[in-house]
Amino acid sequence: MTSLTRSWFGSRTPIDALGAVAAVAAERVIDLKGEKRALGEVHLDITSHFYSIRNGSLSDGDILVGPRVEGRRVTFRNVNLSNVTIRCADELALELAFEGCGEIRNCRIQAEQVTLQECRVIEDATLDARVLVVRDCWSMQAAKLITIPATGDVRVESGAANPRTRLRNLEFKGGGGHLSFNGVSVRECVITGNFASVALRNADLQDCRVTAGAAAWSETSVSHKAEDRRSGSWAAEVQGELKLKDVSFEGITVDSEVIANQCEDRSSVDLQNAFVDNEWEVLRDNYSGTLLAFHLMFLLAFIAPLVTKMAMAAGAAGLSGLALNIPFLEEQKYEMIPVWEILLFGFYGMDSLLGWTHATLTVALLLYNVARVYLTVSIVKLRSREEHLAMQRFRRARPAPWKYQRKILVHNFIMQPLFLLAVISALWKVWDAVKMQIPIPAGG
Repeated sequence: MTSLTRSWFGSRTPIDALGAVAAVAAERVIDLKGEKRALGEVHLDITSHFYSIRNGSLSDGDILVGPRVEGRRVTFRNVNLSNVTIRCADELALELAFEGCGEIRNCRIQAEQVTLQECRVIEDATLDARVLVVRDCWSMQAAKLITIPATGDVRVESGAANPRTRLRNLEFKGGGGHLSFNGVSVRECVITGNFASVALRNADLQDCRVTAGAAAWSETSVSHKAEDRRSGSWAAEVQGELKLKDVSFEGITVDSEVIANQCEDRSSVDLQNAFVDNEWEVLRDNYSGTLLAFHLMFLLAFIAPLVTKMAMAAGAAGLSGLALNIPFLEEQKYEMIPVWEILLFGFYGMDSLLGWTHATLTVALLLYNVARVYLTVSIVKLRSREEHLAMQRFRRARPAPWKYQRKILVHNFIMQPLFLLAVISALWKVWDAVKMQIPIPAGG
């Protein structure tokens, strides 16, 4: 199809030619009488009239609305649209309304305000409007992710007497506007960008990713669910007020820091079945509380074999000097080996592959335990401070992110990669200590 240009005005087929035209007050009514029409390139002249196109189907064409006359409205009532592009000339402040339309498929619609009311299926439609209102529609979906920009207001709502509007595979991207859902069922959608405000009411979201930022955020009677922790997430960034009432998170990954810091009333927020993925929560859960005893035991498992080896080596050296005075020990000559070599290479020597494997695991274990001591001590101090502030009823008791930024790097890049090597090394050292043989007198 030919690109839309300003030369359309007065040179392209007027839309009036599509059907019977009647005038109702200031509105010009085009009745398609149930017929299917292929549009081609047509011009909708709003110089003198509002327009209402009714009762039929339009496909495969472009509609250019103009010239620029402010405050006009064009309504499509009971019209199916397929592969239709509707554009406004010269940033025209026009409202396009679609009422009772059965299907709107593969269309591109651009206007100052777009209103879709009681439409059945809106599929693979690109909607570009400063104000987008979807009211009491059955579904709005796409085969591939389609972006719905929110530079102004985007409102999707369904009355209590109607089924929830189904939203599928859409990205609502904020550009400083307002986003409002009321009575919707959302699947595999994304809420991203920056908003002035976000308001979700009577909604269920499944396998959605919520990462948008907003100055104000409120949710009432909302459920967030996901099949697994990777298919859905809630990580909103709220600079101002956050209100959550009767909100549940199930099987979804939640960044709870903003909830803890911004939401004053958390009494009806259900996080029991969620995966909390917050850096401070991760550090606090892993290096304080009940796991503190585990870390101390693990540290003991690291130190005990080293002490045992040193004691055995020192004991053997001492016995070598007393061998002539002890009846049940024969005189032996001992080589002098530095303690660090025994600790690093064990009793396997520096000339064997097994010895170097032992050395590698020992270094990993040493680095792991040094990092664990650092994290355990520092996190316990931060948590004690958090609990102290909470007891004094400060609103924000959690430590600021910069206070644990270095610690989360140590956790992610040292503790987690070295954990398996540290466990293998610790078990090996315990086994070395257990299998050591000590001299005892022969019976008789």
